[in-house]
Amino acid sequence: MTTVVLDTCAVVNLGNGGALQTILEMDGYDFCLGPIILDECTGDLRLLIEAQIHNGNLQLLDDELLPASLFATILQRFRLGEGETECLAFAHLNGLDVCTDDLAARRAAAELLGVDHLIGSLGLLRVAVGQTHLTAVEALAVYRRIVAEGGFLPVLDDDFFDPK
Repeated sequence: MTTVVLDTCAVVNLGNGGALQTILEMDGYDFCLGPIILDECTGDLRLLIEAQIHNGNLQLLDDELLPASLFATILQRFRLGEGETECLAFAHLNGLDVCTDDLAARRAAAELLGVDHLIGSLGLLRVAVGQTHLTAVEALAVYRRIVAEGGFLPVLDDDFFDPK
């Protein structure tokens, strides 16, 4: 089982794409997020996240278990926002993978945790296609909705999600 801590950018992108619930139900993955991330989510997205926590598809991590010194060290070292810093700190402390679409956070995660412990929403969508939770056409539609909602993702070929 792979445990992935989500940051705000990834949660917002997957929520805007209409795929958050599908991703959280994938086989072989457990998903979690920290309280700062939860606080950064509002409206319908916040309600969806709270429902997924209640349903057991998403775990809310306890920030009292996160040493303030670790948070401060990562914050100072990488100069990320508090949400991205919290995500990296929880991952570092607990040996978790990180899902982020923020470029600076991806670079920091790769440096701190290694690229094998880093994934983005596009990577999770590819997994969902591989597990047949989504078709390649549906995943491409999710990607297009994310971009239309202002998500900063790389330009993809139309066959990006096609099973190879």
